[in-house]
Amino acid sequence: AITEYFSKLRQPPTATQYMSFVANTYASPPFPAGTSEKILSLYPLSAFPSAQLAWDRVGTDPALCGEQEFDQVLAPQVPVYAYVFADQTAPFYFPRMPGFVPLAYHTADIQYLFPFYHGGLGTPHPLNAEQQKLSNELVAAWTNFAWTGDPNGLGNAPWPIYSTRANESAFLWQNIPALSTLTNAQFRAAYHCNFWDSIFKSP
Repeated sequence: AITEYFSKLRQPPTATQYMSFVANTYASPPFPAGTSEKILSLYPLSAFPSAQLAWDRVGTDPALCGEQEFDQVLAPQVPVYAYVFADQTAPFYFPRMPGFVPLAYHTADIQYLFPFYHGGLGTPHPLNAEQQKLSNELVAAWTNFAWTGDPNGLGNAPWPIYSTRANESAFLWQNIPALSTLTNAQFRAAYHCNFWDSIFKSP
């Protein structure tokens, strides 16, 4: 993940590194010709406060869209509960570096589910009051799911069972100050899934 990689380098990515990442990753088969140019048009550096944040999106949006596609396949067969952990204030496990913004990084939610977890680096990162409220909600949901197969205990709120329909609630948006939901249409728009589908499903 980009967070762990650049934490080891002790500096955030530069604009040149971002451009090289896109070009080296998407400029040759199996991706269609012009893919890297299309990505840079959809995720231009000018749209982000830093190269790191542009790289974050290009590096993670395709995976999120792939997970949504998997949800679409799985949901008609078994109950599915999908979520996006979105608390951008989550405590950061790794040493800080100038100019690097961790946001809602991969594994950040573990410390909300398992109190006092701190990434195995030996330094505790306590949650503030709003984060603790979110933690309590998530612990309750996961406990309910383990006990009953439904994170709500009984019912379909606040965590909706995944719906394959475009405009019905499909994802729990785990954020502060309150939980909310996203439809498939909102999720796909937020992460440019139509674009990524055109890239990864091209003949």
